[in-house]
Amino acid sequence: MCNIGSEIAAIIRQVITEKVDSDIMFTAFDVSREVQIRLQAAGLSFVRHSNMKEVVHEEMQGYMQQGVYQRQLVDVGAPVQAFVYYPAGADPLQYVSGNIVHISAPAIVPVPAVTDSTDDGNQGRSPDARGTLAVPAVLVRAAGMMPGDKCYVYADTDKTGTPFLIITGMATGKSLAEYTVDAYNNVRITQKQLDAGGLTEDSFYFESDGSSVIVKAL
Repeated sequence: MCNIGSEIAAIIRQVITEKVDSDIMFTAFDVSREVQIRLQAAGLSFVRHSNMKEVVHEEMQGYMQQGVYQRQLVDVGAPVQAFVYYPAGADPLQYVSGNIVHISAPAIVPVPAVTDSTDDGNQGRSPDARGTLAVPAVLVRAAGMMPGDKCYVYADTDKTGTPFLIITGMATGKSLAEYTVDAYNNVRITQKQLDAGGLTEDSFYFESDGSSVIVKAL
């Protein structure tokens, strides 16, 4: 990885995580541009795209190895084609430049202790083509789960009998599944766990209470 400093690298990872969690298509330039906006908002020094693009491509390797994202060279209106990163099942030829996520955010975005289903990016998420549901990394972090930590998936119902899943770092009994939070703070729930928890709908939203992430049908 290029030597651009740990703080810049952390912002790059954060921007990538937000874009992946939002299931949008983007290029390395889109990431660099958003990082530059955040640097400016935080009063930090400007960093050129040429100094960040290799870091972006390296960070995306993990997502491509997992099969979560793919990439394709596409004519984006620049002098040369660019790699468009896109979620499984999307058409990279439909890419539109300028998919900015949280452009007014500071360099490092603080995560609130409690997040409800009205927060942008935490509602209306559907499983990918394989039936796997990605839990927003920002909520995984908010629940205190970090890369390398074990987390557990439990099924429960509320007082009306509506089923939901709980993802937590605390082992409290027999779980539906056990995962290790990956280097990108990702946890991905399989179709098997969704079905076992009684969540057979096509769209879901997420809540965090500070120690766990709740998955409910929308």
